[in-house]
Amino acid sequence: MSTQKAAYLDICRRKRAAQQALIPAEWRLKSLPDESVNDVRGIPRECGILTNREIEITETFDAVELAEKIRLRTYSCYEVALAFCKRAAIAQQLLNCLTEIFFEAGLERAKQLDKHLAEHGLPIGPLHGVPVSLKDDKSVIGYDTSCGLASLCFKPAKENTAIVTVLQNAGAVLYCKTNIPQTMMAFDSVNNIWGRTINPLSQKLTPGGSSGGESALVAIRGSLLGIIHAQGSDIGGSIRVPAMCTGTYGVKPTSGRLATNVGPGEFGTPGSGGVGVSVSHGPIATSLRSCELFLKVVADAKLWETETYTIFSPWRNIEPKVRQMRFLVLPTDLVQTPLPPIQRLLKETAAQLQSRGHKVDVMENPPAFLKDNFKHYRMLMGAAGTGGHLVDLIESTGEPMIKPIIGKVRRQDPMNLEQLFERLAVRDTFVMNALKLWKSASGQDYDAIITAVAAHPPPRHDTNVTREDLEAPLGVDTGSAWDKVNRTKNWENNEDYLGIPLALQVVGKKLQEEELLEAMHVVDEAIYGTRGQSLRDHKFSANGSDEVVTDQDIDGDYGSYDNHIFSDPRVAEYWRGVYEKAIYEGRHRFDPKITWSAAEEKRLKRMIDSRVMTWAWLMFFALDVNWRNINRAIADNMPRRNADYSVARHSPTVLSACNVLGSLLAADILQMRGLAGWSGWKFAFLIEGGLTALVGVASWFLMPANPSQTKSWFLRKQGWFTEREEKILVNRLLRDDPSQGDMHNCTPSQFLYGIKLLIVSRVSEWINERSLVSMSSNIWMWPFLLALVLISPDTKEWIRYGLLTGLLLYPYCHAILVAWNSRNSKSVRARAVSAALYNMFVQSGKVISVNIYRENDKPNYYTGNKILLAVASLNAVLFVVVKFRYIKRNQKREEKWAQMTSDERIEYIYNTKDERTKRLNFRFAH
Repeated sequence: MSTQKAAYLDICRRKRAAQQALIPAEWRLKSLPDESVNDVRGIPRECGILTNREIEITETFDAVELAEKIRLRTYSCYEVALAFCKRAAIAQQLLNCLTEIFFEAGLERAKQLDKHLAEHGLPIGPLHGVPVSLKDDKSVIGYDTSCGLASLCFKPAKENTAIVTVLQNAGAVLYCKTNIPQTMMAFDSVNNIWGRTINPLSQKLTPGGSSGGESALVAIRGSLLGIIHAQGSDIGGSIRVPAMCTGTYGVKPTSGRLATNVGPGEFGTPGSGGVGVSVSHGPIATSLRSCELFLKVVADAKLWETETYTIFSPWRNIEPKVRQMRFLVLPTDLVQTPLPPIQRLLKETAAQLQSRGHKVDVMENPPAFLKDNFKHYRMLMGAAGTGGHLVDLIESTGEPMIKPIIGKVRRQDPMNLEQLFERLAVRDTFVMNALKLWKSASGQDYDAIITAVAAHPPPRHDTNVTREDLEAPLGVDTGSAWDKVNRTKNWENNEDYLGIPLALQVVGKKLQEEELLEAMHVVDEAIYGTRGQSLRDHKFSANGSDEVVTDQDIDGDYGSYDNHIFSDPRVAEYWRGVYEKAIYEGRHRFDPKITWSAAEEKRLKRMIDSRVMTWAWLMFFALDVNWRNINRAIADNMPRRNADYSVARHSPTVLSACNVLGSLLAADILQMRGLAGWSGWKFAFLIEGGLTALVGVASWFLMPANPSQTKSWFLRKQGWFTEREEKILVNRLLRDDPSQGDMHNCTPSQFLYGIKLLIVSRVSEWINERSLVSMSSNIWMWPFLLALVLISPDTKEWIRYGLLTGLLLYPYCHAILVAWNSRNSKSVRARAVSAALYNMFVQSGKVISVNIYRENDKPNYYTGNKILLAVASLNAVLFVVVKFRYIKRNQKREEKWAQMTSDERIEYIYNTKDERTKRLNFRFAH
């Protein structure tokens, strides 16, 4: 063995040994999973090293919410840091994802932060106490920045990379650095010092490069926020590819928007940062808003004052645009056509965006210049001649090159000025052409461009990745999984990819990261709905499953989740104002940040079932006893005229328990007939009605108004629920339907609806008019519906709101129609039948109505409004036809009646066998 070869091997052995010594014995796994276990994300939860509280800390929150929990002192900085150090240690044993470990320094830093918060009461910055991991290329004082090269080991940094200082000033706890490929020039994170990093979703697939260690650590939640740099304006894909491979979120800012210098050290060639391909720092995280937090923190640090290539560009806190967004979808880059599952993800995303009212254009035939994308990147890579410097670093210790970089990293002379200018001109032409993509055919600007990250799912180890690129800031969003349905259409032996997330990228305009993030939020919502999805939505299981927790999960719809309607602080503050204005009784328990387990919610559900639902059942039982009394009273010769209305109004189906028990009671009560000269049915109403009244009065005292108002002398002085339980109940209710807190201590709309119903019905009786009053509902709706059909999509929201409000104020005539139907029925039997037919038509109308407004017609519902306009017009015509028909029939009877003498009329009234509507003296109401 040569001296050089022995040098690199000795360096690697020493580094690994030193690293292993930094993991405490009590944090070591008893055994590693078998190779047959692909998905290892559940092992940290199940291995017994983490306490339940540490599992809660590492699995429940994203970086934004965790910072808030620390600020509120729900958790101390130290216990948070300890939890993530332990989880990172577990991740290292499973995935080989770490390089430099400085757990002790991180824990000491956490103690200092706790002391500061205790003394001053305020955090030192927005990341106070949040553990943040770093890609290995970030220089931290006292630790190596080896970048996968043995020759750079045991040469600790003497100063921090600028981005590290920014993070420390913001209060972050730095505790480890993560693995990369040798020279950071490959898509598989493997090197001779640390070995290969494993993808936690599948040991057979790469976690990506050059930031595979970071993406693997974040995917297993050993970190919530990892900071990396992307080479080549991310043309190299150092953020996108790892995020794609592990189902995480990543955002690559415009080169120069944040910090661009990699930092002090021997890896780069001094002065080469402004030549050829530039770099850009960016995050990989468990949530999109964590990425946003990092970008804002760095932008607010004003690094343009100290960094060579950083552009003056302060962070802009833009308001969310409540409007249609316009997207362009690029299905291909003309280099490789995405495989069917990727194509399907793009199509589904486009369809979901359209269903939410956004404009989406799909460019089926992209311009030819896109296929030259990679050529421009290859032309400019190594423009400064840095390849020779890297080869020198590798050869100095006899270290072999890893397979993915052989032939890529080589000695080459730097370009002369003529060559450089020529290639920069070609690149600039490409960029100018790419800028034209941002204009739609109608001349309007697109808000974002959506395309695939790669033409395929995450690749196996030691393979390459094809990327789709544009010179712009962009982010990665995870979509649906590679599934069994499509696997036979795509690759051979593709069982390795089942359940692996697929990803797409959202491209924004240059230096407009704020707008990019807004577009990403819209796309994220389109893919996952209002609830959204983060890594926490995956069930962590050591059996290799990769199921997503949804409302239909095996635990049912129990437990809190990260991405709910109040996740956006702006939405939460809006509804908080609504609840305060409405004086909602539970407003003091409203907490957008509260989380709870499925077990807690199940226990509360059982408590509510026993205390509330049982009494509610008794209330309905007592009420139904009275309803059923009608039939029992009739059996005891109650005058039928007293029962006609109820028989026609109430369905014969009632609670079976009420039917059985009520009948047994009635059998005895009806035997009391004759006492005090009363009929049996009167006793039935008196006794069973008294039972109903008693239950009603008791319910007034025993049924609390809401979960936060259960304390009383007749319930429990300390209440049914603890403060936390009240918060869980109130927030679960509001997250399901925020409007539930906007209908208290004020006149409910249904009550106003009832008042309007009474007024309209009374007017109908006063003027003795039914058809025209009923028709007024349709006449009322007509102008509003017509306006909704004709107004443009860009009409101001308050105009649309006013039209909808006016539309919904239509006079409600249901009671008039029921009475009209009953009045024109010829007998009690006919009245029951006609009432049943009327009810059938009403129910059929409800079934039909739910299909008028469809998802693909959102948000303006032009088609639905046209259909409803046609229905209203038809109804108006029908009312007129019915009125004229009844007028005609009444005229014919009037003519016959007028021809009869007074004696004939009297004779007819007393002796005719004609019934009700057949009688000549009967006039149809209209």
